[in-house]
Amino acid sequence: LNSFNGQSGRNVSRVLPIINVDSGLTFERRARLFGGKYLQTLEPRLFYNYIPTKSQNDLPNFDSSENSFTYSQLFRENLYSGHDRINSANSLTLATQSRILNPNTGAELFRAGIGQKFYFKNDNVLPDGSVSRYPRSQSDWVAFAHGNITPSIRIDLDIHYNQNQSRAESYAAGIAYNPEPGKVLSARYKYGRNERIYLQANGDYFYDRLSQVDLAAQWPLSKNLYAVARYNYEIEAKKPLEMLIGAEYKSNCGCWSASLVGQRYVTGENSHKNAVFFNLQLKDLSNIGNNPFEKLRLAIPGYSKTNEVVKQ
Repeated sequence: LNSFNGQSGRNVSRVLPIINVDSGLTFERRARLFGGKYLQTLEPRLFYNYIPTKSQNDLPNFDSSENSFTYSQLFRENLYSGHDRINSANSLTLATQSRILNPNTGAELFRAGIGQKFYFKNDNVLPDGSVSRYPRSQSDWVAFAHGNITPSIRIDLDIHYNQNQSRAESYAAGIAYNPEPGKVLSARYKYGRNERIYLQANGDYFYDRLSQVDLAAQWPLSKNLYAVARYNYEIEAKKPLEMLIGAEYKSNCGCWSASLVGQRYVTGENSHKNAVFFNLQLKDLSNIGNNPFEKLRLAIPGYSKTNEVVKQ
């Protein structure tokens, strides 16, 4: 490490053995649902994870932060993203999920699961690298249900439930209508009791209750012209967090396409930014301009690149 903020340059190191065992079973049965034939699975899973407790406050934290508590997080070794912080662990995850599959193709149509983590020690490595005690014997419950209820309609449900206080800490629900590539309408709602809201001037994040409605769409206006839009509204703050609107055009021959997207989004309690993206894509060649594809993909569930939509 170079010298910084009054500290001289130095070399630091950390050695932490990580031991885990991941085991599970998969049971299958043929099932009839809504008049159709499907393959249903039941998949119980156990995940044991051990990491010894080690103080890490002599190491700088460049980019590690605590991951959200979700179903997939039950099976991750590290509580933190990145490697600047590694939590201590001696825990066992008990979970199960069920999937609905197409018996002919094996394609997954629907998946639902529930799980909980049990702790055998209460050591806790904080984001600043110090060690604290967090008396607990078990985690909250997390559950989810994701998949298609019809070929065109998809639902997504996630919940984090605190059984000690008998309340939901966070949950999200969404529905999307996607009859074909290039056509999608979606509505989502997200609630969090204590979520990261924005970065303050002192470098710390401000946490508060979160309650958001998110509407998004991609829809053809004509054979070659598509409209895209998103409206993300914060109910607690009574103001929009992000507004996005744009148009995308592709030529009849598919040789070129162009996108023009405008965006306005909140960056702080009383601040926001505006952005405009223009992109010209030449088939089999590079593109010119600032490509909005990644922002559209994240903003609009089920978004398809306009120049890749094939009309029958």
